[in-house]
Amino acid sequence: ALRRLDPTIVAPSIVERMAIALSSGRESVAEVAGWLLIPEITEALGRLAEHEHDRLLNVRRVALDALERQRREQMVYTLLEEFSYAKPAHQWAILVAILEIADPYLLDDREDPLCIEQIFTESVPYAFVHHAEAVLEKRKQEESRANRSRNFR
Repeated sequence: ALRRLDPTIVAPSIVERMAIALSSGRESVAEVAGWLLIPEITEALGRLAEHEHDRLLNVRRVALDALERQRREQMVYTLLEEFSYAKPAHQWAILVAILEIADPYLLDDREDPLCIEQIFTESVPYAFVHHAEAVLEKRKQEESRANRSRNFR
């Protein structure tokens, strides 16, 4: 839901909260920040990853994971843009990469800028759409199982 809010409102609040003293608070905020591809937040995550001390390794790890999530999301935006210009032979490879890299729930969310439906124009073969639907369903089921198994530990 934060992804749909005005970045000028969200960014200052997230950046401010990443500077709080308690490491558990910074950890949680850094994890959320990874889902928000906003330059100010990316910069704050970079600072958090660079300047955390050895006693706060978890905060540093979470910040690095968040930066990786943002890097992958930026890569997906690039691939989505390239898809429409690519030759059909390359479109399949781009589709497979998008399906591997991006969060399956975001790809399937019509209100999210990462929604994969934007590339499925009339000129795209139905096999691409069918493959995407199958892969997204499988990835969501796998994530659901993984989450359930984590909750039982």
